[in-house]
Amino acid sequence: MLLPALLLSCVVAVAAQRPTVVDIRTASSAARLAALTCSGLANRPLGAPAGVYLLLGPEDLSWLADIVNVTEPTLTPLDEFLSDCVHANLGRVVLFNATTQQRLVPNILTIAAVLDAVPLERLPTGATLVFDALAVMAGFSALDATRYVYEHHVNATSTMAKVNPGLDVHGHPFSPHPPLKDPPSWGLADYIVKERLFAFFLNNGCIPSSEEHALVSRMVSSNPWPKPIAVWGYDDTYPIAGDIFEAETDCILNATHNMGQVASDGFNNLAFFSRQPPIQSPLVQAPRPPHRKYNASQTYVTLLIGDGDNLNFLKGSRREWMLDRVQRCAAAPSSLTECFPLGWTMSPHTLYAAPDMYRWYLNQSLVTQRDWFVLPPSGHLYAYPGMMHPADQAAFIARTEEDCHVMNTSALVSWEWFGTWNESIDRFYPQYGVNSVVRGIFPVNVPYMIPVLPFGRTQQYMLLGEHRDVVLFRPREWRGAKGSGSQYRTAEQMAAELNGDERGSIVGIYTTSDGGMNLQLLYDTVKLLAPHVQIVAPEELASLAVQRGGDDDEPVSLRAS
Repeated sequence: MLLPALLLSCVVAVAAQRPTVVDIRTASSAARLAALTCSGLANRPLGAPAGVYLLLGPEDLSWLADIVNVTEPTLTPLDEFLSDCVHANLGRVVLFNATTQQRLVPNILTIAAVLDAVPLERLPTGATLVFDALAVMAGFSALDATRYVYEHHVNATSTMAKVNPGLDVHGHPFSPHPPLKDPPSWGLADYIVKERLFAFFLNNGCIPSSEEHALVSRMVSSNPWPKPIAVWGYDDTYPIAGDIFEAETDCILNATHNMGQVASDGFNNLAFFSRQPPIQSPLVQAPRPPHRKYNASQTYVTLLIGDGDNLNFLKGSRREWMLDRVQRCAAAPSSLTECFPLGWTMSPHTLYAAPDMYRWYLNQSLVTQRDWFVLPPSGHLYAYPGMMHPADQAAFIARTEEDCHVMNTSALVSWEWFGTWNESIDRFYPQYGVNSVVRGIFPVNVPYMIPVLPFGRTQQYMLLGEHRDVVLFRPREWRGAKGSGSQYRTAEQMAAELNGDERGSIVGIYTTSDGGMNLQLLYDTVKLLAPHVQIVAPEELASLAVQRGGDDDEPVSLRAS
């Protein structure tokens, strides 16, 4: 096929020069922090001509081959790389201690980013000390350090990032002061430096009445960052019924709910991936299936691969899933049990933070011709947009519609906090009907075990907007087979459930892998479906719902046409 070949040739062409490659997998914490900082500095527009690529994560060699076409990189020794880095940055050094100041690592990163300096434990001969954290931050808590960096450097930063310095938050989910157990989460450090993100981690930053909460509330209320505020990294504090503050919108309840997450914790080399120009022109996805007329004797189902909002999933497991998918479709391209239509959630932030990675996924989908990408929860950011104030909602919708335009999709997954569904249905989702860019919305409730009450007992979707052409499907999440409850199903159970749905049903299923979901489980299920159960593309499902019409709670047979 010509189009994938052309796209792939573009990826290889823009990365014709080989980057500097450094292996930091066995480096000390101090050396890792210095190397990641140097990668961030070198991958800025005026940095190293071919960029810097670090070997740290398990997929780094694979992506180096995929994106740069380098399978056997020549490695630059770490000591040589760090020495050259200090020299290239005019000898500018931030002095700190990686052991005694581990809790302050996110703050040290921010200082290094805004001062264009390298964090080291010793000052090299001839280097210039631009910030002495050993002296200035002696005895500082994470709260003290975050306040100091905010008061001195916030105007030099671009947005927020939450980076766990190694606190055992999952081992101590109810503790306001979990102990240090692990090394810092290194993955995002290079991008934090490259983009000058305001990095911090306050375990109680989302807990009302705490000093940390008061500071975060102050930060989100008065800052130079675009709104809604994009918070990179991940907030896994207080992991009760999931990580309850991960979407960020519910972190500061007495403020403007003006935050959303870009899940990216653990993604190293993002500074390198983001060197390429952002994708701004509309992309061409695989051709949509021919228009299908609604048939009340059929049951229509869309399957969505979830977790694509998490950039680290896209770098890791989803790459393997996509390669598996391409092989299955290549073996039987016309088989609807081996190459059935499938939707994949894909973070819109790859469009500028990892454009070559997005193109790689797009190339695979153009080979299968049966895979399409939609926006992940909840559009432009992982957030609860129904909680936001009107101005922030308007900005969120505008950015989400622009993402849809560039990705060439009209569907998205949306997560909402359980207490805001009525307001979201009444006031937020109908706004997508103004421009009719977003046509299909696959919602999920948070916490997931609580039902979405506004949907009637048999109601499968709602038609919203002035023209009733925005379809909000009934939430139906499938987390895998390793658990109990309605969201955990074996292949046999899910197939029996779908086969038993009343004919004429229109069903969207959003899958996440935290209950053991994998590609094989989907394949096993599809092979057990009855002939009247049709797997369709995400946007096709929305079209079928609009054709069928009706959003009340009557039996399907009374609404079918």
